[in-house]
Amino acid sequence: MKRYIRQSFHELEGEVASGHDYIIIARNPAANMSFHEVKKSLTHVLKLARVLRKTVK
Repeated sequence: MKRYIRQSFHELEGEVASGHDYIIIARNPAANMSFHEVKKSLTHVLKLARVLRKTVK
């Protein structure tokens, strides 16, 4: 799970506002998620936090 979150964040790194520290906490249901589900969920959370610089598909 940690690897999926790290890789997802790495792929989104250019879109995320710099100058901040981010702490990502995975809950138990995330243990059964695929990489694409983790990335989609992380993208959704970052959009809600309004820290994405541009729209990510």
